[in-house]
Amino acid sequence: MLFDKIEILYEKYFLPIKIKFSESRKPTFIEFLVLSIILDYKNTSETLKNILENEFEIKNQVLFEKALRDLINFQIIQFKELTLTIGETNTNIPIGSFVIKEEVKKTFNNDDFIISNNNKFYDIKYFYDPIQNDSKAIKDIDWLKKIPKAKLSYKIKNTFLNKEYFNKNLMIEKTLQFFNNNSDIIGLKPKILDIVTSEQQEIKDFNLLNKLIKKDQIAIETCLEINNDGDYKLLIENDSLQLYIEKNQELKKEFVKDILKQYKSSLENIFSVENNLPSSENFFYEVDLISNININSNWNLLLINDQHIYSQADFFKNKELTRNIEFVIFYNSKRNSNEVSFIDNKIIIYINNLNNDFLNSTTFTYISSDNKIKSFLISNFLLDGMNIKFPVTYLAKVRELNVINIFEMFLKEIKLALNKNLFSKNFSIVKLYLKVLERFGQINLIKDVFTIYIKETINEPNYFNELKLYLKNNNLQSLLKLFKDVSNEAIMDSLNDYDDDNKLNIIEKLNINSKTEILKLINALKWSEEIQTILRLNKYLEKKYIDGWLINIANSINVLLNYFYKDQRENLFDTSLFSNSSSYIEHTKLLNELATMNNYLYKKNFIIVEELYNKFITNFIKLLNTYSTNNDYLIVYSKVLKEFYQTLYEYQSNIFSNMDTNEINYKVFYLAINYVSKLENKLLVHNSNDKKLPIELFMFYLKNITNNMELKNTISNNLEKIELALKLIFGVKNNYSAEDLNKLKDKLGD
Repeated sequence: MLFDKIEILYEKYFLPIKIKFSESRKPTFIEFLVLSIILDYKNTSETLKNILENEFEIKNQVLFEKALRDLINFQIIQFKELTLTIGETNTNIPIGSFVIKEEVKKTFNNDDFIISNNNKFYDIKYFYDPIQNDSKAIKDIDWLKKIPKAKLSYKIKNTFLNKEYFNKNLMIEKTLQFFNNNSDIIGLKPKILDIVTSEQQEIKDFNLLNKLIKKDQIAIETCLEINNDGDYKLLIENDSLQLYIEKNQELKKEFVKDILKQYKSSLENIFSVENNLPSSENFFYEVDLISNININSNWNLLLINDQHIYSQADFFKNKELTRNIEFVIFYNSKRNSNEVSFIDNKIIIYINNLNNDFLNSTTFTYISSDNKIKSFLISNFLLDGMNIKFPVTYLAKVRELNVINIFEMFLKEIKLALNKNLFSKNFSIVKLYLKVLERFGQINLIKDVFTIYIKETINEPNYFNELKLYLKNNNLQSLLKLFKDVSNEAIMDSLNDYDDDNKLNIIEKLNINSKTEILKLINALKWSEEIQTILRLNKYLEKKYIDGWLINIANSINVLLNYFYKDQRENLFDTSLFSNSSSYIEHTKLLNELATMNNYLYKKNFIIVEELYNKFITNFIKLLNTYSTNNDYLIVYSKVLKEFYQTLYEYQSNIFSNMDTNEINYKVFYLAINYVSKLENKLLVHNSNDKKLPIELFMFYLKNITNNMELKNTISNNLEKIELALKLIFGVKNNYSAEDLNKLKDKLGD
């Protein structure tokens, strides 16, 4: 067992003193410049201020004024007799008024550049260390007064002050050592002239000095190692202190006792400590300190036997024991069962008596994220020879421990408490319960809770919205994902018995913004094929930036076409109703064109019909080629076009039956019919066309049902030709020339 971070304190004795000394040193650059100007500048009536400004362009002369003042105070520079300086700064006095000491002049002439000061004082402290039985002169202390983050502390008292170390000769010797070691501060080869107290009293009578001697604390870090057999030793980071204590065994014992009492006292308000020696069958023999438990970074669940705890509040003050811990469960709790709280970024839960011998025999158990277990019992350890007990930990011999099975009943109770708080919208508590279930891997249980919650509150969408928003705003991503995973199915199960309007009333209020989730939900629900439902549904999708017409949501395009089939009025559709959907615009625009064409056909205005057909068939084939359509759509379109084609074909046949077969237009007409017939026969090999689809629809019908790439290519390669052929049959009739006929033969064949 290792008690680390112990501080041993004791006091050093010190006397504040003043050192009167003389020094020789190199001048600073500014002092050197001032002295050089006074020595060498020819015009002695000029002031230092003007010389610095005119010769060196130095405007800010504060440092030069100070340097000159110091040189005067050090008596390196003196004033000539009868020099009047009242009201003048020294730099405003002519340089001829100054006299430099002869010895300084000599050093400058010899290029040694040395200045000296005979009346200088320096304040230091003279320390006596009773542990080292030695003294030292220092300016500032260079030791710690307290050990940072010390766990335990012991102070050595009644140290002896040796007056022999406070004689003047020794103090001068120690001071000179200090000066020699600090030439950068003091200067070169200082000569000590005298030593006095800080009150400038003479140093000679110790009885007088003793009243002025003060104390300053020093802290030294140490460790105490105790073995299972009761042996102990100190590991001190100071050889003198180590030797001092080893020579004084009574002090050593007193130190150990005091440290153990402190350690025991720090824990006795937290733990109810067992006195019995635990069985070797269940626990290892080796013991360790509670503070030495190594908390692994992946230990996130802590189980605590509440019967072994006096104060939960004090327990949580020990940050080391709960480092990295996210969940704390007090079992055998004296509190209400299943109470949950959030303390110090940890979820705390209290549960009733636990029927598990292993956990009941231990004090606390750490469980890692992968459910590895480390369990400890806190019990007293007797240190032989001192008759003192102190709490230690015994590591349990962990057998198989199925945490889920042990807490099965608890998890069921958690589910009930979770449901209660969910429906009360007490989401801050809900979060804690959910995270506990998540920690125990109860994903399916969480999904069940979410599913029930959604189903039972479906008529009040704010329940759904508020929980989802809470999960999102609190960055509970994994729980939010689980909520989303069950949302669609739960909503679908709840809404399928509702009519379309009520479905949409609820969906429009639900806070679902993911396009993927919205489409999953809409596609999973059953929808009637009422045009008003489809229009409203697509309006909802439009607000979510989804083009439902483009993806034919809920068979929207088919419903649109069926609606037209039943009521083929002109301008049946407002093409601007869904201005952001090119699919809706193109489909409705084409149907409106078809309605107009039918109207002229009914009026037997075939010339206009032919003109309109030319435009229609181009747009029709382009639409079929651009937008994905299912075969049901093609079949309904076939029904829509059936009467139109029959009527128009009869009209065209009557015209051409009365025409001379040698006429170019006759040949063009039958060239187109022959092309259509040949292509149709070619396609009928793959399908009988029992639906009697017009050729252009039949081509796309086949394209939808076949995997034959050759057939798909044949269809794609003939789309422009079939458009041309249909225009020649049903569209505008031009007066074709023989050259036109040849060109058409090149395109359509003979």
